[in-house]
Amino acid sequence: MIYNYHVRLARSALNLTQGELAEKSGVSAPTIKNIELSKPAEELKNSKTVIMALERFFADSGLVFIDEEEFIGVKIGKKIIKESK
Repeated sequence: MIYNYHVRLARSALNLTQGELAEKSGVSAPTIKNIELSKPAEELKNSKTVIMALERFFADSGLVFIDEEEFIGVKIGKKIIKESK
């Protein structure tokens, strides 16, 4: 499952604005804004195409979503850390 926290954390990890994420992922800025403002405890209800586009973009960028029993978050690949130096 993917939650709004995943999108907000992943976007923050990449230091992107909502507009930049929209441009790079192919998902519209209003859709990203709506996702980030959705209720945190609910799984995203957006179309599978939107969710797949975001997951693919973040995975290609070196991020992995965490959805464990008690934890939700994002793993940041070492590639991102090296590139930000």
